Amino acid sequence: MSNWMLLAAIYLGIGLIVCSTILIAHLLGKRKESSFLRDAMDAFDPRRNNFFYRVFVDYLIPGFAFFLIWLVWPFAIWLKLRETFTKKSEISEARKRSEIKEFTLTNDELLREVSIEEVERTNFIHDPLEAVPNLPFGHCNARWVALRDSLEPNETLWEFESNRSVLAGVELMWGYAVKVDERVDRFMTTGWKIKLSKS
Repeated sequence: MSNWMLLAAIYLGIGLIVCSTILIAHLLGKRKESSFLRDAMDAFDPRRNNFFYRVFVDYLIPGFAFFLIWLVWPFAIWLKLRETFTKKSEISEARKRSEIKEFTLTNDELLREVSIEEVERTNFIHDPLEAVPNLPFGHCNARWVALRDSLEPNETLWEFESNRSVLAGVELMWGYAVKVDERVDRFMTTGWKIKLSKS
């Protein structure tokens, strides 16, 4: 076997391992499509019920993608690394911003210290129809994850409640705040009480 054939075999062998790992991770992380969403998409696009359409979408396209990644697996790794570092950068940026720049919570508005586990347990969404993601805070999970992952060892997580909202029409708001050096550094609002208009 010539050197170039040996190098090609090594390259494709590593590519096969990389593609298999990506495929397994995708299958494990893929959420089951809800019946509600599936029925809605079938009604919107009747072609989804066609046998050849399903074969094309479910097998041919993923198979082509697998083959393409196999050939250019170093590029796929580079994209994954870039995505990882970009996410870390966004989390770091989230630490530097408060939710509303013109508004700062005071220590008097902090109710009690809580743990990450407690927050995720009490705010876990369970929707049988899966119209809302079955995750802590549902559609707002990304905001929570950014706040959670930004916590440093010297920072603590607190429940808060405030009646000083600068948002028009809001009488009361509550959520979770991060406290560091005896001050509130940043926070995430999870609920509001709207002022009732007087008739």
